[in-house]
Amino acid sequence: MPLDLAHFVTLDRYDAMDRVGAEVSHFLLQTPDAQYDAWRADVHGQFVDDASGLGGYVTVPGARVRKHHIGDVDVGLLYMPELAADSVSATLHAGLGLPTTISDTAVVSDGMTSRIADTALAIPRGTTARVGGSLQWGEDALFARGDLALDANLEAAGGRVDPIVRGGAGFGIIAGAAALMAEAEMLVGGPFDPIAATGALSVRLDAGPLQIYGAYVFGLDHTTRTDMSGAFVLGTDVPL
Repeated sequence: MPLDLAHFVTLDRYDAMDRVGAEVSHFLLQTPDAQYDAWRADVHGQFVDDASGLGGYVTVPGARVRKHHIGDVDVGLLYMPELAADSVSATLHAGLGLPTTISDTAVVSDGMTSRIADTALAIPRGTTARVGGSLQWGEDALFARGDLALDANLEAAGGRVDPIVRGGAGFGIIAGAAALMAEAEMLVGGPFDPIAATGALSVRLDAGPLQIYGAYVFGLDHTTRTDMSGAFVLGTDVPL
């Protein structure tokens, strides 16, 4: 399977590719009174031992909205069990978002809207247990992914945030040195009433020793469509 480029942008990153990377995104945050530049960035890395299927990951995110910088560091373990079908793989993850934000506000920041899969990392001074699993499928030039996860906040500034259930799905095709993808992510619970959902059209390019990716992210629910004008994401991964 040509899976070297089969990695989505807004879904969970956990899979078999050992890598380090970074990304940045920008959108205009709409409010009743004004609009603001919203920026999100992160550095991330992961590895999985081929023999045991065990590995680990780390994500260090940040965002800037109205001059507030936020971000809870996320560290955790990965496990990829052996499956009978060669075209299907599974990844389980269990991690902890650490209270590394510099904000004392009790409001979950809008700065994570461009990557709502990591909304739990925007909980001010939040300690959050993150568990879930993913299935990846690939056959010839086609590939797909599905995610299901739970982010359970244990402690936060201003009081604990309700648990967040996350689900995501994506489909892609590899054409030469590029992968073209469509993906969607939905969150239920937490600060959302009743849901938050985004879609994305994304591309990943093979640039020799690294991969370059980009995406246009848009809201699927009424609140996200109203608050976010549409986000542009640009990032790079370096396979290890």
